Amino acid sequence: MLKKSFLLGCVCALGLAASPALAGDFSGTITGNYLNADVHAFGGSANGNAWGGSGELQAGLSDMIHAQVNGSYNHLSFTGVDINVSTIDGSVFMPFDAGRVGATLGYTSLGGDASGNQTNYGAFGEFWAADNFTLGAKLGGITGGGSSAGYWGGEAVFYPMADLALNGQIAGISNGGETDYTGSAEFLVSEDVPISVGGGYTYVNIGSSSGHVDIWFAKATLYFGDDSAKTLVDHHRTGNLGWLTGTSNTGLQF
Repeated sequence: MLKKSFLLGCVCALGLAASPALAGDFSGTITGNYLNADVHAFGGSANGNAWGGSGELQAGLSDMIHAQVNGSYNHLSFTGVDINVSTIDGSVFMPFDAGRVGATLGYTSLGGDASGNQTNYGAFGEFWAADNFTLGAKLGGITGGGSSAGYWGGEAVFYPMADLALNGQIAGISNGGETDYTGSAEFLVSEDVPISVGGGYTYVNIGSSSGHVDIWFAKATLYFGDDSAKTLVDHHRTGNLGWLTGTSNTGLQF
């Protein structure tokens, strides 16, 4: 059985380590999620599951400055190990005609069979390359437990139709040479009752031939506020920041 210290490292691999000015006063999301992780690394293997949820709320402080707060809670269960992960992040950003740029600061706390905390900080940006194509990037650092690391990520989102998003991401954490590759999809079931369903796969390459992790995830999201947003493209571009705000590489706020 893998050591608990290695499983704690897997937590980082799972995500510790998604504009024009808003037409409404605020917008938000509530998301429920599930993931399954198959770990094959450091001469051992393990399988784990995680259940949890997250929420985002953002508002315009002025025409040029917007702010967002988001938080999440997830329960991870590996063989003989249960870990609770709580996060809170705050972001400030500037929207412009072809995208938005900003900065974020966050805190993560672990409880249960593992304890610890970390702080993350960074910058991000999105660019509307076309009506149906978005590019995004983030870069920052992580400190905690007497050590530090950098994180980075990039994404490309293609909308073959206004209520369907296909997302490709590459991201990593510098300490240990981890690189993560994610493919996911999200579909807005109804524009009148804006609930989406989605899911995807993340391949975690731990580096230096140490092994890898296979992660499958699924989620459902309720969008609220900003009554002018109808399509999934609208919700993504005039709404909340999603994947850009933290260190998560799984497509989930985690």
